[in-house]
Formats: sequence, C-alpha cells, structure tokens
Amino acid sequence: MGDAGAQWRGRRMNLRFNPPGEPPQVGSNAAVRRQRPRAPDQLLPIVSLSDLAEIVWRRIWSIILITVLSILLTLGYLQLIRGDLYMAEAKLLVRIGQEQAPSPTMIDRSMLFSAQTGYATAEMEMLRSRDLISALIDRIDLTEQPRPPPTSLFGLVKETVRRWWRQLKEAFDEAMIWAGLKPRLTERELAIEAVSKALLVEATPNSNIFTARLFWPQRGAPELMLKMLVDRYLSHRATLFQGTTATNFFGERRRETAARLLETEQALGAYEREHGISNPDDQRTALLRRLSDADTGVDAARLDLQLAQTALAQLRAADQSGHDELASFAVAQSGSVLQQTLAGELATAAARLLAAQTTAGAQDLTIRRLQASMRALSRALAQQLGATAEQRRVQLAMRERQREEIRLRLQTLQDDIGRWQELKRDVASAARAYDFNDNKLNEATGIAALEAARLGNVVVVQSPSEQATPVGVRKSSMLAFAAVGGLMLALTWVVLREFFDHRLKTPGDVERRLNLRLLAAVPQGRRGFGVGRPIDPAADAVLARTAAALGRYVSEEGMRVLVVTAGADGEGASTVCAHVGRHMAGLLGLRVLLVDMGGRRPGLREYVAGLARPPAMVVLDAERPDPGIFARADGWAIADFDAVSDATGGRPSLDALIAAAGEQFDLVMIDAPPWQSGAETLLAIRACTHVMLVAAANSLSWEPLERLCADLEEERVELVGCVLNRYRRYLPRWLHEVLR
Repeated sequence: MGDAGAQWRGRRMNLRFNPPGEPPQVGSNAAVRRQRPRAPDQLLPIVSLSDLAEIVWRRIWSIILITVLSILLTLGYLQLIRGDLYMAEAKLLVRIGQEQAPSPTMIDRSMLFSAQTGYATAEMEMLRSRDLISALIDRIDLTEQPRPPPTSLFGLVKETVRRWWRQLKEAFDEAMIWAGLKPRLTERELAIEAVSKALLVEATPNSNIFTARLFWPQRGAPELMLKMLVDRYLSHRATLFQGTTATNFFGERRRETAARLLETEQALGAYEREHGISNPDDQRTALLRRLSDADTGVDAARLDLQLAQTALAQLRAADQSGHDELASFAVAQSGSVLQQTLAGELATAAARLLAAQTTAGAQDLTIRRLQASMRALSRALAQQLGATAEQRRVQLAMRERQREEIRLRLQTLQDDIGRWQELKRDVASAARAYDFNDNKLNEATGIAALEAARLGNVVVVQSPSEQATPVGVRKSSMLAFAAVGGLMLALTWVVLREFFDHRLKTPGDVERRLNLRLLAAVPQGRRGFGVGRPIDPAADAVLARTAAALGRYVSEEGMRVLVVTAGADGEGASTVCAHVGRHMAGLLGLRVLLVDMGGRRPGLREYVAGLARPPAMVVLDAERPDPGIFARADGWAIADFDAVSDATGGRPSLDALIAAAGEQFDLVMIDAPPWQSGAETLLAIRACTHVMLVAAANSLSWEPLERLCADLEEERVELVGCVLNRYRRYLPRWLHEVLR
C-alpha cells in the first residue's frame, strides 16, 4: 500500500495549488477542460435487442396486468352480457328477364343466359329498401318476450349483470340525447333501424347469386322475418317492372261498385222491411182475392140486412092490420130458429083466435087471452127482428170497412211498387257493374300473372331457413383475440410510457441522454446503503472500479479536487463519495480528504462514521485553516464544514482548505449538496476543475440533469463522468447473455 502511494505521489510532483480565488493549474499549464461529446442527431435511436428486452421486462407486470384484465373483461362479457345470435339465410338467383332481354334478332339467344357483372346490385338495394322494412315492421311484433326466472346462482348473476348493462346503455343513450348528439327515436323507428342493421345482403363478385342474411337474438324470429321480407320484395319488384294500371283501375272500380251494390241492397232491404214488401205480385194477387171476397161478403151482408128489415116491416104492417094478418105472417128461411119458433107460435095463436071468434064474443076471456098472447109474441118477434136487423147492419158496416182497408192496402202496395221496382233496378244495375268490374279484374289479374311469370328473373334458390346453432365468433376465438388485443394494448402502453418517461433508467441512458461517461452503474442491493448497514458486495465491487477509474484522473491529468454532486436530494451522492473515497485510500493508497459541505442529513459524516475503518476527523478553524490540522490524518480524513458552521457561526474558506491540504493529501473529494440547493455547491464548483455527477436510476428525468451539465460547463469545469446509483437490472442474466 505504501509503494502504491509513493507511485501516485511521484506522478503529482509537478502539481501545485494556486492561491485562493485563482483557477487551479496543472503544472505550468492550465488544466485542459474537455467538452462533453455531443450525440449525433438521429431520427430514430439505435436500440438493441437487449434494450428492448430490458424495457419489456421492466414493464412485465403492466403487460401481464393489461393482458389478463383484457382477457377477464372479455370473458365476463361473453359469459354474462353477450347473448346468442341466430341467423336466417336465403339465396336468390338473378337472371335476365323479359324486361331486360334484348330482341332475338339483335343478339344470340345463348347470351340471354350469360351472367351480367353487377346486375345483382340493383336487386340487393331493392331488398334493403326501407319501405319494405317499414312494411315488415307494421306486420310483426318485435316486442322482446320476458325471460324465464333464473333457477341458479349463476343465472341470477347473469340476469342481474345484463339488466345493469341495459340500464347503462339506456342511461348512455339518454345522455347522448340530452347532449344533442343523438335524436330520440320512436319504438317503430328503433325497430326499423334494428332490422336494417341486422339485415346483411351481399353477393360474390362476378356472380348472379346474392345472399340475404338476417341476424336476431330470438330464435325462430329471423326465419319468419326474412321469409316475409323476401315475399314482399318479390311482390314489390313485380309491380315495378310490370304495368299494373289495369289491375289497379279495375280493382278500384270493383271496390267502388261493391260499395254501391252494398248500399243499394241495404236501401232495398230497409225499404222492404219498412213497407212489408216481400213479393209484390203475390201480395197484390192475394189482396185482389181478399178484395173480391170482401165485396161478396158486403153484398151478402146487405142482402141479409134487407131480409131482416123486410121481415120487420112485414111484422109491423101485419101488427097494424090486425090479427088476421098476424095469422098469415111467417118468417123467411133466413130467420133464426127463435124467430121461426116465435112466428109459428104467433100463427098458431092467430088461428086459435080466429077459431074462438066464431064461437065466442069479443069480450070472452079466451079471446082476450089469445089476443094478449099474440101481442106479446108480436113484440118479442119484433124485438128479435130488430136486433137481427141491427146486427146485420153492423156486420155490413164491418165488411165495408174491411173492404176499404183491403182496397187501401192494395192502393198503398200499388204506390210502393214503383219505388220498390226503382230500387230493384238500382240493385240490378249495381250488380251488373260489380260483375263487370270483377270479371275485368280477374282478366287483368290473370294477364298480370302471366306477365309476372314472364318477368320472373329472380328465383329463390334457397328458401329462408334458420341455423339451429347460434352464429358469431366462438368464445375461444374471442378470448384469443382478447389476449392478442390485450398484448398489443399493453405493448402500446409500454411504448407510450417509455416515450413520455424521461427518467434515467439504464446505463445507456447516461451516455445517450447526458453525453457523459458512465463511470459505474451501482446495483441496488436488497439492504440498500443505509447508515450502519454493510454494503452489498456487488455494489462495493462496482464502486471499487469507479475509484480505479478516478485514480487515472489523479495520476495522469492531475486532478486534485473532485466535487461529487447530484441533481436532487436522496440520489446517494454522499454514499458514493464515502465508498469511492474509501476505495481510493484503501486500494490505490491515495491520501484522500473528504469534505462534507452539509445539506440533507444523514450525510457524508454519518456514512463514513459507520465504516469499518472510518477516516480521521479534521477539526477546522473557522478563521484560518492551519496545515497542521492534518497531522493526525492517516491515509484519509474528513472535514465537516456543516459542523464548523453550527459550532462557530461561520465556516472557513474552501480555497484555503484546499491549499492547506495540498501537501498532505493527493485528492480532495467534496460532497456538495445538489446543484440547486444553495451557494455551497457553487462555491465548491468554482474551487475545483473536476465534477462527478451521481444520479439514481428511475428518479430524475434527463432534462434537468442535462441542464445541470450545461450549467457546469458554463462554470468551466470538467465532468469526469456519472455514477448511476441504485441501478436495477430487470432483465435476467441468462437472457442478457443471449441477447447481447
């Protein structure tokens, strides 16, 4: 160790320290300050496979998390939200029909069966027509049927998640509508839009067959919907190519005449019900027959009345003439039995009276009794004949009324028959018009059917049929796509993160970003560099190599003062300074003076105090540092400026301290606070010619460190290099060996 120290001291024989305030010199010449090399401007940086693997390995947990999250979200969507989708498919062939066929005299008929490229496009657009879809929506009910209640826990969770998903979509739609980014649609418009999006019509290039597919979440619905849509399409296209004027005209005329016929029949029926007309001829014949019978009855009643009146008149005349006439009075055969009995008794009494008068006088009791009996019989007979005459008079009046009623009904029937015949003529006329238009419509429909057969250039090759299994991407494929997509998203995130992350992470970033020589990349140990903790062997070996590299500056370039600083607190500058100084004193045999400029605690003084062989503590005088103070220094020592400031209220001149240590120490290492912390670092920089930068990995971005390097160049000091502290190699060693 002593020989090494003598060798190093021999190399600095021509070194001297300048007075305070002057820039330090090396020998008789000024120290050569080398400028930092500038990296050439490149559009794309040169990156090795090892660098790429380091980036990926550093973000491996982000990549795994994003990929796994993508797979889990896709799996949750497939199992909980996504429903089955069923498809119905129909294939139609488009050939040249009579409406497009050229004349046979102009072109070979064999060309009629050749394909026309793109001819199916018009038919596809016709099948996708919104008019057909609207007519389809008007005929079917697309209301979603309620789902059966779940019977398992998974089914309950699935139904709940689906309900939340629908509510979320509805809330999002309402927010879009509220923001004016989406119009509010009715249920019919929503159904039309849904069917339009679910209908897929496509054709193979250079083919006259086009395929119509309809996707729908309810099983059985797409086949029915597609079948109705194809039927309406065929009917609609037939009306486009075929002239339907006659059919429409006669169809409209038939509807009009049918309405008129119904109206006249209703009017005729109402008239017949109102006037009681069913068959006027039979009714009139019956009324005439009844009228004839009524006339006969009136004549018979009048005759009976005359007979009754004649009998009554004869009875009264006979009664007035005397008893002799009564004896000869007799009632006609038309009289009643009572009248004939009374008349017989009256005649008998009259005969007995005449017989008695021949033998007895007028005052005889027998004669008076017979006369009284004859008067009584005459009165009774007169009453009977009067009642009969009155009855026959009533009957005659009744028969006359009946005859008048029949005559009136016959007259009314005669009057109603005219209007009835007029209505019958209207019904017959309307029936003839309806039959005429119906026959014409049948003829026009037949002709249209023949024309449609001639115009049938679209043939249904495959009727609409529904697949038995749901369609769509398989779950395994979607999970594979999710894994690939998640991996791509993770890599995109890594690229963006690396692009916007300007921190120093690897040793290559030091040379590429700061254009500084990398002195060492101190690995991050598990225990760290805390006060009182033993240093990790790997980190200690790296710091030893750093001390050896700095020894070249001392021996070859005459570096006497080295300032160790960082861009911020906590970068490990004090730790690096302590261990590098230890190795320069222990391995290289140099006499090293460590100077603690103060700053964040614990600092250099606390770190070196915990070493196995701590340096000698130098007690400084605040007024004037005496070279004799270094007499007890054995190899390396430490001077604490912060302790002097706290004890005496002031600190000595740093230039005086460096001049006083010139004969006793080969190198003065100054542990300065960060560049932006205060004036101590600026004073230390201006008192030396060399600076070593310490930067912790994954701590600061390279922009402020680059500005720090530029500021140090303006102070005319040389940056000997950078120590990347707490560097962690993410890439496994075996992979690094393979990719390097």
